[in-house]
Amino acid sequence: MKQYELDPTEENIFRTISQDALRRNQKLVVLGKMLLQQKKHFFFSLDGCWGSGKSFFVKQLQYCITHVDTFRDNSIFVEEDKQIFQKLQEKYLVLYYNAWENDTHVDPLESLIYKVLDEFEKQKRELFSFAEYKKIVKGMFENVIKVGTGGIVDLEQVDKMNSFEDMTSAIITSEEKRNAFYSLLDQLLERDQRIFLIVDELDRCNPKFAVQMLETLKHFWNYSKITICVVTNNQELACTIKHFYGNDFDGIGYLHKFYDVVLDLDDVHLLSYLTNFCHLSSEFSVPDEIRIFLMQYYHFSLRDCNQFLSIMDLLDSTYLLPDSYSTKQYFFKYFFLPLTIAFKIKRPDLYEKFIHKQGEKILLDILAFLDNNTHSLALTFSHMIQNENMNYHLYFRNIYRSIFDETSEFYVLFSETISLLGNCIHIY
Repeated sequence: MKQYELDPTEENIFRTISQDALRRNQKLVVLGKMLLQQKKHFFFSLDGCWGSGKSFFVKQLQYCITHVDTFRDNSIFVEEDKQIFQKLQEKYLVLYYNAWENDTHVDPLESLIYKVLDEFEKQKRELFSFAEYKKIVKGMFENVIKVGTGGIVDLEQVDKMNSFEDMTSAIITSEEKRNAFYSLLDQLLERDQRIFLIVDELDRCNPKFAVQMLETLKHFWNYSKITICVVTNNQELACTIKHFYGNDFDGIGYLHKFYDVVLDLDDVHLLSYLTNFCHLSSEFSVPDEIRIFLMQYYHFSLRDCNQFLSIMDLLDSTYLLPDSYSTKQYFFKYFFLPLTIAFKIKRPDLYEKFIHKQGEKILLDILAFLDNNTHSLALTFSHMIQNENMNYHLYFRNIYRSIFDETSEFYVLFSETISLLGNCIHIY
């Protein structure tokens, strides 16, 4: 079975950018210009629905900044745009942090600091030694520090520490942690450099960690040399926060206390994605054209598309048309089953109506849309049933009715197919 999920490998990222397959290259440029203007602390959110490709988009942005030299000619980005990414490469150290993968950590601040130390190991080695760093941080402590045993010791214990991680876990007060962290950043960054921190998948974290992470970003990362981007579905994140504070809590209002601005990532160019990466062809394949139409008609996200096509591949291999098949069998496999799966993924309300004999109007509305928009499928369907002495609307309605007729060849097949996909339905 094909793998439809577009993994953010360097190969896939480069390919999507080089082909502008998601039609988001100019959005990368525009966001790059915004980042280039930042001279003070800046905290923004990249908002979008689940499955809209937010994570892939920020990985593309990170790639453009860190691998701008791979765009050697002007076929992908014009020279002016490449210069934006070149300047960003000089200005920013980019750090991508997946909050969901780390939400089992007790302390979000320490988790982020460890990420910084791991990510920028090269800069850390080149710019300063740990012994030099200890001298910087030691002067910030006043009376006590906390060690791994939880005891209280004097400042001389600092000299016994052997790593940055020891130092991080030893600091006791918020002020000391903040100052030590800022000192670390000052050492990592050259004079005009900044950190660009991308925090992804916060809306998937457990509520306690999500709230703690936001508070950490607000209180500890509020530094002039830092730009923060929280990549999330803010509606879902607001619900997560309400789980922590209570259902009457204003989750959206809470989020707006953190963000300087919210940027919306609109829908990806679906047709380009389906043709370039899912290898569907509306020009040469009627089943592909039907699938493309359904995904566009119901405004599928990228994740919706991947799920839908994976299910359809499974059905293709399970339900094989006989060598000599009827037009009704063809439409059942290539229109009615995909339509039902599209409902199941995107419109559960319509799915329930459709599988309980209440879907005739839904079906006829879709067909009317094809006619009103002179869609090529309307002509294709008409040609395919030209010997049936009826218009294709009535023909499709009859197939739909036969799905619920116990004497029909489709009755058992439809019910068994749908129940196999997770919903045990009763046709009555």
